[in-house]
Formats: sequence, C-alpha cells, structure tokens
Amino acid sequence: MPIRQRLSFALAILGWSGIILQYFSTFGNGISPTYEKIAGFFTCFSTLTNFLAALYFTVQIFKKKHSSNGKLTALAVFLIIAGLIYHFSLWRNGNPSGLPLLVAGILHSAIPILTLIYWALYENKFRVDYSQVPRWLLYPGIYLLYLMIVRKATGVRPYEFFNNTDLAMSDALIYSFVLLAGATLIAILLIFLGRLVSVLA
Repeated sequence: MPIRQRLSFALAILGWSGIILQYFSTFGNGISPTYEKIAGFFTCFSTLTNFLAALYFTVQIFKKKHSSNGKLTALAVFLIIAGLIYHFSLWRNGNPSGLPLLVAGILHSAIPILTLIYWALYENKFRVDYSQVPRWLLYPGIYLLYLMIVRKATGVRPYEFFNNTDLAMSDALIYSFVLLAGATLIAILLIFLGRLVSVLA
C-alpha cells in the first residue's frame, strides 16, 4: 500500500476512534437529559467536521491517486476553525480531564495538524482556486442555520457565543457573520500559502 493510502488509513482510524470516544464521553455523562446529549453531540461543529474528515480519509484509502478538487483544502480550513474555536473558547471553560481530554486531543489537535501535513504533501495547490471559497462556505452557513434552529427548539447551545438565553437574533447573525468572515480569511490564506510554498519549493 502506498504511503498516501497508509496515511489515509491512519487518519481514518484516528478520526473514527475520536468520534466514537466522543460519543461515549457525551452519553456517559449521567447528569444531562438524553435529548440534551443528542442535540449537543449532533450540533458540535468539531464532531460534524471530524466526521466528514474520517469519511474523506476512509474514501482516500481506496483511491490510487489523490484528486485535487479543493475538498482537502476546504476540510483543512474547517478543521482549523474547529480547533481554534475549541482552544480559544471551550478549553478555558471546560478544563477537561480523562476521556474528554483524550477526545479533545484527537479531534481538536491531532486530526487538524495531521490533516494539514497531509494537505501539504498531497494537495495540488495550483488546482485549488479562490473562486471555490464561496462554495465551501455553504457548509458553515448551513451549519449555523441548523445550530440556530436546534437552539430555538431545544435550548441547547454548544458554544459560548450562543450561551446567552436572551441572545437576540441580530447578535446571533453578527456572530455568524464573523465566523463566516473568519472562514473566508483562513481559506484565502491557506490557498495563498499553498501556492507560495509550491512556487518556492
């Protein structure tokens, strides 16, 4: 098996393991009601993004050549965002230990870093274009809409910036705009750096 497929296999195993452990970590907590656990698990941007990553790398195991269509770059962008949200917002409030700490290390540090390494090694940077960025933003856009719907229906708020019960819809839209703008900047920066490194290499 070529090195790329072996790395894909390792990332897929690590990703699925992290998601499974996240499941046990979430549902092993006997304090919260079941509906809150389900809503919390399925509204976590990191969990959903790592699920997509695990699925992506599972598919790559069976591909002899990496297809450069921008999916890997988009995946790297959203894994970076998930990691940043966790480390700058949730980490300082959660202070995890034990199993939650292991899950956090896998989903918010190991997977994003290893995906960036995979991206650096195998993405054809010149075939990824800035014009693809608006299409990538459909994912976080749909996610934010989904998050607000779940928040309205269940009251579950997985992130600090949605934790205020009295948060006005206009404020939620402002936070959403900031996140989308941040995703756009990171995407543009990653495309730029990828092309720059490719030119200099």
